[in-house]
Amino acid sequence: MMGAVGAALLSCGLMAPQASAIPITGAITFAGGAILDTPDATSATSATFLNPVAVISKSGSFVTAGATATFANPFIFESGAVAGFWTSLPFTFDLISSTVTTRTATGLIVNGVGTVTAAGFDPTPGIFAFSTQDPSAGGVFSFSASTDTRGGVPDGGLTITLLGLSMVSLVGLRNKFAKV
Repeated sequence: MMGAVGAALLSCGLMAPQASAIPITGAITFAGGAILDTPDATSATSATFLNPVAVISKSGSFVTAGATATFANPFIFESGAVAGFWTSLPFTFDLISSTVTTRTATGLIVNGVGTVTAAGFDPTPGIFAFSTQDPSAGGVFSFSASTDTRGGVPDGGLTITLLGLSMVSLVGLRNKFAKV
């Protein structure tokens, strides 16, 4: 009886659909114009991008990205979630949060995290850095983004199947030794 149950569970686990996780990989950089909300970077709390922004370099999955990107305005440096923070088709980056990490008399760096999405790919964690100098070089900024797949890729259920088989085996062993 236990063998039949185990065989049934094993066959269900092997026939279960496996996740076809295709994370977005690589990096993309942008440069363009941005206007700070104050005359200097030491007190600025936001920037307004002059869209469209040029895509300067791209690698990995981002090689299919367009030549330009559009950013949501205004970009509040100490921000919460912003859906569609930047788009360079077919990719969209949804911001989760951002924070000023460096502020000096000569410039400003803002780092952030979010999720990159595109058709045919799994939503993938991403990170970015926005930087501008003070005095601003005619409003020019740089922005680099990359994926962050350190979180791992889903295994499609194999782990849970093995855990279930282990539990069934333990129950079988317990029942066998309980009769002795």
